[in-house]
Parts: sequence; structure tokens; C-alpha cells
Amino acid sequence: RQAPIYPTLIASEQSVNALTVIMPQVNMSDAAPAKVNEGETIPLGTVSFGQKQVTLFKLGKGLKLTDELKNYVSMDVLSIFLRDFGIKLGYAQDVLAIDCLINGDKNDGSESAPVVGVLNTGSIEYKDLLRIWVRAGRMGRNFSTLVADEEAAINTLALPQFSNWSVLPNYRTQQPIHRMNLRTPIPQSSDFLIHGNVPDGDILLVDKSSAMIKLNSQALMVESERIVSNQTEAVYASLTTGFAKVYRDAAIILDSSIQFNGFPPYMEIDPLKNVGIEL
Repeated sequence: RQAPIYPTLIASEQSVNALTVIMPQVNMSDAAPAKVNEGETIPLGTVSFGQKQVTLFKLGKGLKLTDELKNYVSMDVLSIFLRDFGIKLGYAQDVLAIDCLINGDKNDGSESAPVVGVLNTGSIEYKDLLRIWVRAGRMGRNFSTLVADEEAAINTLALPQFSNWSVLPNYRTQQPIHRMNLRTPIPQSSDFLIHGNVPDGDILLVDKSSAMIKLNSQALMVESERIVSNQTEAVYASLTTGFAKVYRDAAIILDSSIQFNGFPPYMEIDPLKNVGIEL
């Protein structure tokens, strides 16, 4: 009964006072520098942004206890129920978080995670990960968190770049077989999380600093009521929460069943960095 994994996938938690939250969508500004001659007016740029609506959910469960159960059963049934509810509440939030990362928080799917293929369909190689890590580094992203099902996790961890180590001459220290200081940063270490809601054969790579936030409208409440007519006591636990995408390009799916055919247009970094001086 592991702890939930969603805390390792979010950038932050924020408290809100509504069930529907309006969040901004900020695009890259028209801010290319222009050549200005003596006495000329400096041209103006523009800032482009939009808005999106995120809906939060109430999650809850209740338990009724009869007086006979409370008085004549030695086990603390209520504490067992609340413990198990806490575990499943964490797992339920994991499912919501992964669904948000994969499918986004908009009904039209416009913020779903991009999907890229592999060099050789049917398996994921180290080069497939490197391709994403290098592109992410150029974009200022750090995909140091990976999420996949058990089979994909085993296949990835068995790659020689992760499993083979060389022993230095003093036989006391170890280092990876290959070490290179690449100025376009790729993660030097990664966290691999296992969850069954990631499609078979896929790996979800996440920059947890930019991909998603958790919105809390109502903290966990535990309430009780006594029903005298049938001598029972009911206990209810609930909270209202949800997840929201921050940047679409901060989570990406590596799909081993399709051939790599480039990145989506919004992840193409060369046109963005090719900033010409306006004349």
C-alpha cells in the first residue's frame, strides 16, 4: 500500500474558493528586437494570452456503524475505514493527475500530451529517450520524471545505459559506463514511477516543475451524524480538488508502437530561436 505518486508530478498546490477556476494561457510574445535608426520610433510588440476553465471535483465516501457493531466488536472499524479511505483517496488523485497529464484538462483534448514514436517500433531504446531529453533541454524543460506500467519500466531499466556499471581501478567507486557533459542539459538522474493507467508500452515523461498544478477548493473534511431511529452513526469524509495543466509541452508520451516522425509544431525550437532583427 504505497503512498500516492501525484505529489511527485505537480509543480505546486494552490487553494481556490470556487468549483470552477479560470486560468490564463500565455503564448510567446511578439518581442523580436528591431533595428532602430537614429531618431526613429522604437516599434511596439504584443503579448498574446487566452483563458481556460478548469472544473474541480468532490471526492467522498461514508460509513454507517450500528451501536451493536461499536459496542460488541473489538476491532476499531472506523479507524480501519478511514485508513483505507485515505489510501484509496490518494490513488484516486493519482488517476486524476495522470489523466490530466495525458489528456489535458479541456474537453476538446487541445491540451493533451504530445505523442512521439521510436526508432524501431515495438521497443524503446536509449536513443529514443535521448531524442526527447535533448529537445526538452533546448526548450528549457527537464523531463526527469518518467511514468509507465510495469512492463515498460522493466524494459527501460534493463537498458545497458541504466543497468551496466564499470568499476574504477581502486575497486571502491563505481560510475556509469558513459559520462558526457552536454551543455544542452539532459537529466543526470530520473525518477521512474509505475502506474497502470499509462497505456501499455508507453512512457510518460514529465517536467514536474511546469506540467501541472493541483487545485484545492475544500480540504479533507470528516463529519459524522447520529440517527437515533435505527441507532446508527454515519461518518463521511470528503474533499474537493482537481488538477490543471500549466504547459502542454511539459509532458510528453513516448509511444513504442509508432515510428518517430518528428515533434509537434509547438515543440519545434529552431524556428523560435531563429529570431531575425526586424529592419
